[in-house]
Amino acid sequence: MALWNEFDREESKPTWLNAAQKINCVRTIKGWELPLDGTSLGGQLHGKLGTTASVPNMELLVAIPLDPSTTGVTDAYYANRSITAAGATYGTDVPNYRPYFTCPFSGDGPTEGGFNSAGLSFTTSVAGSGTTGAGNYAVNGYGVSTLNFPASATAYIKIVANDVNFTHNLTFSEVTDPFGAQGNIVQGSALLVANNVPTAVYETFFGPTSAFNNNVAVFKINRAGATAANRSVTLRVTDAGSGSLTADTTFKVSFV
Repeated sequence: MALWNEFDREESKPTWLNAAQKINCVRTIKGWELPLDGTSLGGQLHGKLGTTASVPNMELLVAIPLDPSTTGVTDAYYANRSITAAGATYGTDVPNYRPYFTCPFSGDGPTEGGFNSAGLSFTTSVAGSGTTGAGNYAVNGYGVSTLNFPASATAYIKIVANDVNFTHNLTFSEVTDPFGAQGNIVQGSALLVANNVPTAVYETFFGPTSAFNNNVAVFKINRAGATAANRSVTLRVTDAGSGSLTADTTFKVSFV
């Protein structure tokens, strides 16, 4: 509860939500909100989110009034993300707000960052299947991916971004490319392609496999031949809507 009014990072979302629900949980000036199930097309939440014609009705999970800072200024990053008109039409009633990363959060690393500044240094191994091979992946109790990989197997890092409008026409790219051909972003429909991401990794990161993957991705790093080192990575999320708005996150990955 002490984390709820602090930041947008994944650890700050209500902990009782499952991995699939957390993908669509957004931080607005009211608090943590989630699209209200049962108000979507055919009663299916993703039926509503899959369209770009209207805004889903939202359920307020945790009310967090934004108290001014010690200097009396309200955080504009939160203040500019508010939807009050359910069923509003995109392009007229609702502006195209800037997307933002929740995981990995900017400043995170294997030995520093995270909600407690201790870093994200846990790991889990997966045997893989077919040509996928073995790999390292894990999430902590808040669903945040490890950034420390002690073995030589492929590394998988969870990526989540949000757009409070739920247009979710988001794409991911590398601003810095310290891994070259060894590192690549798997996103959208490619997440469900055989051997791109093992099912065990996908389900640990995002819950049951789903065709709705427009705001999640996996950063996949092939460690074959890679030397042990800390590397800084900057990723970018771009909203293909009006203005092609972007957001960046910079974090450190450790190979030991």
